[in-house]
Amino acid sequence: MADMRMYRAFGGIGALLATTFAGTILLDLKPQRKIILFRIQVFLLFFMVMCALSRFVWINLTVLLPSRRSNSKMLLVVHWSMYIVLASFVGLAFFSMLIGRFFIGFEPYFISRLAFTCLGLLILIFFNLCVLNALFAILRLCSFTLPNADKWKTVIATTVSVLLCIQGLTTASKGPTIVGVTVPLAKLPRSLDGTTIVQLSDIHLGPMVGSADLDRVVNTVSVMKPDIIVITGDLVDSTVANLKQAILPLKKLKSKYGSFFVTGNHEYHTGDADAWLQELKQLGIQPLHNSYVLISNKDNPEDKIYLAGVDDIQADTMNYENHGMKLSQALEGRQSKFPTVLLAHQPRAAQQALDQYQDIDLILSGHTHGGQFFPMHIPVYFYNRPFFAGLYKQKETFVYVSSGTYFYSVPLRIGSTSEITILTLTSTKK
Repeated sequence: MADMRMYRAFGGIGALLATTFAGTILLDLKPQRKIILFRIQVFLLFFMVMCALSRFVWINLTVLLPSRRSNSKMLLVVHWSMYIVLASFVGLAFFSMLIGRFFIGFEPYFISRLAFTCLGLLILIFFNLCVLNALFAILRLCSFTLPNADKWKTVIATTVSVLLCIQGLTTASKGPTIVGVTVPLAKLPRSLDGTTIVQLSDIHLGPMVGSADLDRVVNTVSVMKPDIIVITGDLVDSTVANLKQAILPLKKLKSKYGSFFVTGNHEYHTGDADAWLQELKQLGIQPLHNSYVLISNKDNPEDKIYLAGVDDIQADTMNYENHGMKLSQALEGRQSKFPTVLLAHQPRAAQQALDQYQDIDLILSGHTHGGQFFPMHIPVYFYNRPFFAGLYKQKETFVYVSSGTYFYSVPLRIGSTSEITILTLTSTKK
């Protein structure tokens, strides 16, 4: 009976998802309405996945409950106490996206932190149960059986998952570490040798990252005294109206040549990308909206670096009005004898830029979070390869992919670390 209800819910969500997809394709909708439909699709897809994950984890976890048929009052109390805890855990994980949508303020709400932590733990338990199911199946093929195998699987998976969750929470709560990278550029004028760029990426100000976290980053960057500051997308996870006060610490960002920003996919998910570009201008941060600026040394003004930026590649698929990745617009009019640094949020956009232009010297991206927490490394790597995290070189072009300054939704870092990147450009000219 429970399975039938779950299948009906799954089918109902699937039908709604198919209807919204049909509406997006068949109806001539205004861009804002398409964004609303896109958000609905994301929520429905999330709920479909969560139906399957939650059911699988629930079935496995409930084998740990003492029997309700026991004559012992103590065991009955334990049974119902554990039942309430498990139901609350699965429920918070299931509705975490909705909770994150409605509970956004100056600082993260406790319920948001709890819900997204439960989501991370649920994913870890699901993965570990799948691994143990495969392992126990192999053992059975080898004629090795373990008494109460189902309970042992659940106990091991839950214990390992809780320990990993604690470790991931601890690592994430420490905040970003400073990562230094040296990039030798053949076309860099000697007068600009040693130019430093601080890269911030994927801050995700919103349900799980608040103003205090942003202030912490700004203070760290201020001590570094960089020449250039760049923010390579996914700065925010909500509208200007919701985050206008929380974003104010960015006004304190100071550097020799200025602070610059390009959009990530999450700016478009908010449906408020244009308002964010205007807000950032008010805070002293210049958006590179398919455009470039010239960075030149005051003592040698004829020596230059082209700093270019493109809109996120997802603006094209969302048909976001007056937005889209326009490489030719961002890169036209350059002199090839000077180096070009391109800001492009997604590694796939970096690859597209490399396919079209061979004279870009350095591309700075983010988006992947370095996988953020295992086992998410696996799909993230295959979706974004060949660029996943760190420094790469393809022919004469360097590509650096930041693992992100904070995290998205789930407050875990397992097998990755948050980072503030300081890139030092060095000249190879003799």
